[in-house]
Amino acid sequence: MGLNLHENMRVLVIDDCIPAPELGWGYPRADLILNCLLDIGCEVSLLPLQNPKKIQPHTDLLKEKGIKIKTPDRSNLKQFFRKKKDRYDVIWISRTLNMIQTIDIIRKINPTQKVIYDTETFSPARDILRRELYGKKLSEDKKKSIIQKELDLMNKADMVVAVSERERKTIENFGIKPVEMLSFSMDAYPTSSPFKERMDILFVGAFLDSPSANEDSIIYFVNEIYPKVYKALGAKLWIVGTGSDQVRSIKKLNSDNIVVAGKIEKLWDVYDRCKVFVVPTRYASGIPLKLIGSLAHGLPCVVTPLIAEQLELNENTVLIGADPEDFAQKIIQCYTDEKTWMGLRESGLQHIKNEFQLQKFKQNLIKIMQGIRENKD
Repeated sequence: MGLNLHENMRVLVIDDCIPAPELGWGYPRADLILNCLLDIGCEVSLLPLQNPKKIQPHTDLLKEKGIKIKTPDRSNLKQFFRKKKDRYDVIWISRTLNMIQTIDIIRKINPTQKVIYDTETFSPARDILRRELYGKKLSEDKKKSIIQKELDLMNKADMVVAVSERERKTIENFGIKPVEMLSFSMDAYPTSSPFKERMDILFVGAFLDSPSANEDSIIYFVNEIYPKVYKALGAKLWIVGTGSDQVRSIKKLNSDNIVVAGKIEKLWDVYDRCKVFVVPTRYASGIPLKLIGSLAHGLPCVVTPLIAEQLELNENTVLIGADPEDFAQKIIQCYTDEKTWMGLRESGLQHIKNEFQLQKFKQNLIKIMQGIRENKD
């Protein structure tokens, strides 16, 4: 299948904002989609619906590549879509809120417009986990209602895109068709420092909102797991990511033993310094890009069962902490046992090479665009 099948296919991508990869929250994947749509020959426009502000240098870089940035008046989206009726072969809508705010307008103005709904994450699963985690018991009817709202949105699209095969099957089992999978791509860039020269624990994640899954996970880690780890190892904890030095609950964690570093331009340096990466996430859906990034840099990881399930990983590739005590012991094992550390490092790098090749990502994207094209009438 060639890469020029969709030359001149006109695509409007609707997302929250300019997808700056350092923002996390799925934006590295969003940026990848834009660039790969260009690579396979599409004419690409981007509508950053929730926050149209420029994020430099990313806004200018996208424009230089030929991506047109659209910033219509949000209070009059009808006028924009009426003016652009029949302009786009496909409208690619990412994330639930953007779908809610645009799909009915699009359908009313142009009922035959082809729409792809890129879920980015199957949000009902995350929302149900979050509510139950904080003690809100949900009846089966309430759970079904939460799920049905998302399914109703999906039914308004011509195609749904999931970020993992696991979520693709979940959505398809609810009767939604067609559902395609488009995951992520990242090259393996193994850091070079040997086991004996490394020190400290690393968490990487963006804090763009509060409360959030990242905020919950690192506070849980600091309160329930890290004291056991520090007592055994004396290792510092590094909390790195956009907004980590701005959210009050995270900022106040900064201490002699915990470094709240904020955004770091060269993440390579902390990946190369630290010995163990942690993903203590308690509620989430989609795929954990932070874990993929760590594996790609050859930094062994300890994760919760939820995160392991998202990438369908076992303890050949990551160590899995079932509860605070188990999580702490897995960190200690990885931190002190060079054989364990090396085995996880090599397995993680191989997983990246096998599952997250750019060519594989582009082939899946071509399949999606070809499916929409063949279903055009």
